[in-house]
Amino acid sequence: MSESPQKKRKRLHSHDEHPRKKAPSDAQSVRLEMVQDVGEWSPALVFTPGLDYGFKNPMDAYSKGEPAQDDLFRERLLLHSADHPKLDYVAQEEKAGDAGSLSQHYIAVHDPQTGETQLMPARKLILRSTLQSARLPEEKEELPAQKTASSIHIAMDSRILLGQAFGTKKSQKALRSLTENAIVSLNEAKKDSRGQLVLEGGAAVVIDAMGESFAISERKALQEAVDEAKPRPKPNEEANNPAEVYQLEDLAGKDIWMRLNISKFQSAVKNNQDILTVSRYFSSRLNRVAREKVDDKLRALRLVLTMIEWRKSFKPGRKNTFYPPRDEDMKDVITDFDPILMKKLRQKFAPDASVSSWHIDNICTHICALSLIVDSYTTDTFDLKQDLGLESRKMVQYFREIGCRIVPLKETEYEKFGIKTKAEAKSHTVAKLRLPLKFPKMRAQMRRR
Repeated sequence: MSESPQKKRKRLHSHDEHPRKKAPSDAQSVRLEMVQDVGEWSPALVFTPGLDYGFKNPMDAYSKGEPAQDDLFRERLLLHSADHPKLDYVAQEEKAGDAGSLSQHYIAVHDPQTGETQLMPARKLILRSTLQSARLPEEKEELPAQKTASSIHIAMDSRILLGQAFGTKKSQKALRSLTENAIVSLNEAKKDSRGQLVLEGGAAVVIDAMGESFAISERKALQEAVDEAKPRPKPNEEANNPAEVYQLEDLAGKDIWMRLNISKFQSAVKNNQDILTVSRYFSSRLNRVAREKVDDKLRALRLVLTMIEWRKSFKPGRKNTFYPPRDEDMKDVITDFDPILMKKLRQKFAPDASVSSWHIDNICTHICALSLIVDSYTTDTFDLKQDLGLESRKMVQYFREIGCRIVPLKETEYEKFGIKTKAEAKSHTVAKLRLPLKFPKMRAQMRRR
């Protein structure tokens, strides 16, 4: 016979163990009150999707006399902060029909002394950020022409930002060509049968998106805004001779001009000493310029050497960004290193930790303008092309952007530029600065039939 299963014995509880069931506590009763009419001073919940605001700066409150969110509140509420140097923060309620506009939020306020809890509706605000450049300037009165230029320029900036964020690959490529290279002009813009501008490239994307037809005065203002944003030195269009177009103090600034020390190079040429540099342009012109005893030319040549060595030490990053070298890294790169001079160069040409293609183009166009001063406004582009590591087409475009005319090398100029054969002359082009200045013009796009 099988043995009968033994009965399980109950566990003996010791007196030290605590019981599993909690003893009833003397809980205080809570009275809940629903507050429907909150008046004007209602609480607000601010949501920050994708932002890290921190709410360190106070925000100004504004109200609008129209009902909001199913008439729970008498007025709409808007919060605004402009304390950030580059961004504006605006918090406002969602409009009807938006996602989450039908949901209602409440806040409970509990008083532990009386045991009363008030439940009241709260506004739901969404915090967004916008660039301050997208706002029209209201601080100062402007003339009608100035208002037109500023409003068109601001509208172009807004459209460019939207196109880069949400545009197609084709439109983004066109916008990059417009904003990074900044090699555009609207001198030859035409209108179609509907009165709208017919342009090409990135300008067509921007202007078509704006959906406006510009008058002749507006077109001139738009051209001035685009030319103003180009990465190039500002020419003196009222100059009577080429020497007045670009002045060394205007190209470098007075602070940089005062820091250009040329005594080391003058003594080296006087004592027939060699100066080893990475610049072919500087080495081939130092003896000639120093013997001319024109301090402005030698200062310009010394600044060209410093900017070439500085530009060659930039490290490329992602998405057309470049990183300037640190001070401790430049001591072994820059000839006759001057920390104060390099600090002023960074403030003028590369103020941030990383720079874009616009800043690189700005540095290169300033180097080209300085070379015109060194070479008496007739420059062989070959040496600069080798120093900057550029293609001939890009180097020529830089000189055209500052108003130069590009011509082939003549046989009578072979000796002047050290050319021996015709085969060698084919790789050399000459940039000449002549009056009147001639800047690149953008061709108008042909109208489709």
